Amino acid sequence: MEIYQVQVVNLLAREYPFMGLDEEQLKEVAARFQPMYRRKDKVIYRQGKPAKNFYIVYQGKVSVSRLVKKQDRELYVLASGDFFGDAGLLSGSSRNETVKVIEDATLLWMSKVDFQKLLKDYPKTKTILQETARSRALAVKRDFSWLKDRETVFLISRKHIIFMLLSLFFPSLLGLLSFLAMAAPILQLGDSWSWLMFVGGMFGLFAALLWGWWNWANWENDYFVVTNWRVLWLEKVIALYESRREARLDKTQSNNITRPFWGRILDYGTIQVNTFTGKISMSRVDRPALIAAYVDGLKERAKVVTLEEDKQAIEDELKQAYQLHQNPQEQEVHLVKGPAKKKSKKPGYLTGALRTFLRLRYEYEGVITYRKHWFVLIRKNILPLVLLLVLAALVVGLGLEGSLDNVALGGGLCISSLFLVVIGWMTYNYLDWANDLYQLSPEYINELERKPLGEEIVNSAKLENILSIEHERGNLVRIILDFGTVAINVGDRQFTFNDVKNPGRVHQDIANYQEALNQRKREADGRRQRQQLAQWFITNSDIESEFENPES
Repeated sequence: MEIYQVQVVNLLAREYPFMGLDEEQLKEVAARFQPMYRRKDKVIYRQGKPAKNFYIVYQGKVSVSRLVKKQDRELYVLASGDFFGDAGLLSGSSRNETVKVIEDATLLWMSKVDFQKLLKDYPKTKTILQETARSRALAVKRDFSWLKDRETVFLISRKHIIFMLLSLFFPSLLGLLSFLAMAAPILQLGDSWSWLMFVGGMFGLFAALLWGWWNWANWENDYFVVTNWRVLWLEKVIALYESRREARLDKTQSNNITRPFWGRILDYGTIQVNTFTGKISMSRVDRPALIAAYVDGLKERAKVVTLEEDKQAIEDELKQAYQLHQNPQEQEVHLVKGPAKKKSKKPGYLTGALRTFLRLRYEYEGVITYRKHWFVLIRKNILPLVLLLVLAALVVGLGLEGSLDNVALGGGLCISSLFLVVIGWMTYNYLDWANDLYQLSPEYINELERKPLGEEIVNSAKLENILSIEHERGNLVRIILDFGTVAINVGDRQFTFNDVKNPGRVHQDIANYQEALNQRKREADGRRQRQQLAQWFITNSDIESEFENPES
């Protein structure tokens, strides 16, 4: 395959590492690349080998994997416009991953010498390459469970390090005072006072270390992440709070950056990514302009990649349609019955109720149903449970005293009635808890609220209308018991899945279903458009043939 320099320039122009370069600079960079073609299953380089070249995928796809516990683990998949091989060249170390072609690929490669010259000539490109390499390494180290199959992390940013240092000021002050207190025996202030201060200093030093570690860990656990599909803000305060907010790149509209006076000097500020009706913002973030550049660059890149994939699919459809039209006898058509779809038998009401008696999450024919956490049920039944225990203790006490036989008929009926009332109360609370359901289907989200012997309220929304999703655990109890609220923004209203078990998983379920729906819609729309275009092409070809051969 012959690649012209202008094609390489056009590829580089839409890639965020080369943003800001003018046309002449892009031509100069493009001249350093050489093309190479590799078939499927060909290994580009292996883990542990010396780093020699820098690569950009021109066409096709490659898989990046790493040997973990003697097994290859796929880290991410790279497609047209993605680059790799930079980490080893930047660090001067050997390759820490294996790259293999999974779809016939044309690559552009640059030698180590030219790559080093590129970094020297274009500092901004160097910064972006360094940040991407650092972010990918951190993503592999953290092993984020929310990453989807073949989703690639391009940037991970934290709050500016100055805020971590400021958060350590008071723990450090406490540690210093505690250390001085431990030095009391040396000051010879008296035996009792010295040892008292020494013990207090030990406790103070331990508290200072714990406090400092807690502040550092909280700073480290806040991330602003940009992938090839979405933008995320992960926030976690140990033992108190945890949340994840995200928005798809194709739903973002604009970015706003706000910097205070010191933010302009130290290069930190607040970045706000705006969607159609919502926003994701992170304050005190390091280098907010760089994050905004990543978001904008990857958003535009995603559009171009989608257009190119559609173009290739159209070409394939046209070629196939033309070949079938020209040589219809070569195509044999057979009607093949697909395997019969196995229908799962819907359980009866009693069977279904027993199966889902206390289950917080269950699935039937692709519909996932969530209930509120058991803690909510227990909280509802605290008072009736206490009354039940009091009644039981009363009966046991009367029995032990031998007074149970002396209880009048009216008293017995009263106690029995109270038992029935309390049990009925607890049953009502269970039904009230069990009938509050949140459902996720392949196309909808549903909120169902049903009061026993009362009204039923059902709210629904299409997955395709979801603009953003977030979840949080608001306090220590929720953190320990792992439940919280998932908020789904749909247009100008918000759906909330309240008090659900493992809100992070619910969040991920919704995101996965949404992406699956979008993928189905894209594939269906693409097939329909390609078929229409192919039919137009055949019709146009027939008309041209009729004019060229009027006697045929």
